[in-house]
Amino acid sequence: MAEERVELAVQPFNKTASVTPGTPFLEVARQLGVPLNLPCGGDGHCGKCRIRVVQGTAPTTPADLRHLRAEQLAEGYRLACQLVITSPLVVIIPSETLATGQHQILTATGQLRLRKGTPPFQKQLITQLDASEARSLVDKVQRQAGDQPLTFSAIAELARYAHTEHTLTALVAEKRIVGFEPGDTREKNFGLAFDLGTTTLVASLVDVNAATPLAVAARLNPQTQFGDDVISRIQFACERSDGLQRLQQAVRKALNDLAQTVIQDAGISRHEIYQVACAGNTTMQHLLCGFHPSSLGRYPFTPVTVASVSCRARDIGLELHPQCRIYVFPAIGGFVGGDTVAGILTSGLLEGETPALLVDLGTNGEIVVYDGQSLHAAATAAGPAFEGAKISSGMRAAQGAIEQIWRDDRVVLRYRVIGNQRPTGLCGSALLDLLAILLDAGVIDPQGRLGGCAVHGKVAPADGRGPLHERIVVHEGRPAFLVVPGEETASGQPIFLTQQDVRQLQLAIGAIRAGTEILLGRLGLSPSDVQAVYLAGGFGNYIRRRHAQRVGLLPSGIPPQRIRFCGNTSLFGAQLALVSEEARRHAEELARMVQHVDLSADPDFRWKFAEAMIFPDQSLIHPEADRA
Repeated sequence: MAEERVELAVQPFNKTASVTPGTPFLEVARQLGVPLNLPCGGDGHCGKCRIRVVQGTAPTTPADLRHLRAEQLAEGYRLACQLVITSPLVVIIPSETLATGQHQILTATGQLRLRKGTPPFQKQLITQLDASEARSLVDKVQRQAGDQPLTFSAIAELARYAHTEHTLTALVAEKRIVGFEPGDTREKNFGLAFDLGTTTLVASLVDVNAATPLAVAARLNPQTQFGDDVISRIQFACERSDGLQRLQQAVRKALNDLAQTVIQDAGISRHEIYQVACAGNTTMQHLLCGFHPSSLGRYPFTPVTVASVSCRARDIGLELHPQCRIYVFPAIGGFVGGDTVAGILTSGLLEGETPALLVDLGTNGEIVVYDGQSLHAAATAAGPAFEGAKISSGMRAAQGAIEQIWRDDRVVLRYRVIGNQRPTGLCGSALLDLLAILLDAGVIDPQGRLGGCAVHGKVAPADGRGPLHERIVVHEGRPAFLVVPGEETASGQPIFLTQQDVRQLQLAIGAIRAGTEILLGRLGLSPSDVQAVYLAGGFGNYIRRRHAQRVGLLPSGIPPQRIRFCGNTSLFGAQLALVSEEARRHAEELARMVQHVDLSADPDFRWKFAEAMIFPDQSLIHPEADRA
C-alpha cells in the first residue's frame, strides 16, 4: 500500500513538496531552502515567523492564539514553527518573515592596521635539485629550507616533481614543509580571515606577503534558521541526532560561499589560499570544528577545549588549497570565546590608559576589565534583545529597520531607516535611542514604567504632559508608546514600544551593567574609575555614546570621549593571525592569563542585576555626554 502524501506549495518561491501528513512545516521549509526568520529557534516564543495559509486547513495552536490577533487568524495567519501539515496547503511567506535582505554588517576594522610579523605560512624557493652532494632529495631540500622536516605528502610531491622541475617552491606551515609547487610562486600567498558571528559572518581576503586586506564579504549566518542565540543552537544539536551535522554544514557552506565571493573579487584561484584564521564565540567555534556543544548547554558550561585548533582546512570542509591550514582562536571559557581574545589582542585595551573596559556588543555580550596588570572577562546573555529577538517590533539591522531616532527642535521624533524606505521595525541602535529619549522626557520612569493609566482606550499621562506623552496608547490591553503610525510603515501596521519591550531591554542592559560592576569590583574599582571604554561588535559600533550612557549600558559618569569605537576586532584579530606568528603566540598567552568569571556563580550578581535594572538618574550622566 502506497504511503499517503499531501502537497505543499510555498509562495512567492513557486516551490512545492509532497510530504507525509504530520510533517512539520519548518522541516519542509529547510529542505526547500526557504530562509525563515526564527529568533527563538522555532519554539513558538517570539511570534515572528508569521506565514499565511491561503488554501487548505491549518488548525490553530496555543502559540498562534498567544501571538496572533483574531482577525489575523481569520485571514489564515499561522506561526511557521508551529504549523504541522495534515492536508494539502498553499502558503505565502511575507517578506518580513524571511531571513534575507541587505543586513547592516560591520566589516570595518576602524583605525586598526595590520602590522606584519613572521607569517605562519611561508614559501621558500628550492633550486639545484640536480646537485649530487647529498644522500637524498629530502636532504637537498632541507639544506636550502633550513632543515625543516617534510610531511609524508610533501615527500610524495617532491618525488613527482624532482625529475621534471629544477626549481620548486616549498610550502611551509607550522615550521614543516607540507608540499611543493613547480616554479617560483612566492608572490602568491593569500589567506582568509573569518569573523564567526552568531548572527553574521564576515570574510576578508588578505595578501600575506604585503599584510594587506584585498577584499571583504559578509552575510547572515544561515545557522539563524536554527535559532538566533547560541543556546537555541546547542539545544538543536542536542535534541536531534543530525543536529550538529546540520549546523556544521550550514556554516561550512556559508564560509565556502564567502570565500568564493572574495576570491572572485580579487581575481585569484581557490588553490592560492594557503591558510585560514577564524575567531568567534566558543559555541560558534565548536560548531565549525564539529565539536559537540552539549557540555556548553549545562552547568558548569565546560567547553570541549579552550585551546586553539589547527588542522587542514579540508578537514572541516573548506574547499581551498589541499594543504591549506586553518587556525581557530583560543577561547577563554564557556561563553567567552576567540572573538574576545581577538578583541583584547587588537582593540588597544592593553596599550591605553587603565583601568579600561572592552565591551563587545553583538548577539552575545562580553566584557573584559584590565587594570594594567590583570584581565578579567565575563559573558552576559544580553544580545537577543538588542537584535530585536524579544522585542514586539524589533528586528535585525536589515533593510527596513529604523536605525536611528532623534528629536528635532519642535520635540518631534525623527528617524532614519536602513535602505531609505518605509520602516518595518526597530533595530538595536534605534531601541537605545528611543529608550534614552523617553527617559529624558519622563515618558519612562527610572523603574522602566511607561507613565499614565488607561482612560477610554488612551493612556492619561502623568504630570509633565508633553508631545511624547500623548503618544502613549493602550495596545493589546497594555500601555505602549506609538513610535510610527501604521500609515507610515511598510506593513501598514503601527510600530510600538510596549511595556514588555522596555522590560526586555532592562534585562539586557542590566546584565551588561551588573557584569561590568562585578568585574570592576573584583579589582577594587568602580565605574567612575574607568579611563577608557573600547566598544567592539556589530551592535556596539552603531550606538550613540550619550544614549548608551543614559540607559546605563555604559558607565554614565565618565566623559564620553573615553568611549572609543574599535570596529570589527574579531575580523581584525583573524587577519592579524594570518600575517603574524607572534600575534598567534600573544593570543595564546592572553587566553591563558585572562581570569574567566562565571557571573551565574557569583553571589553578588543577583542583587547587582536587580539594582542595574533601574535606569541611571539623569543628573548622574556626565555633562559632556549631552554634546557627544
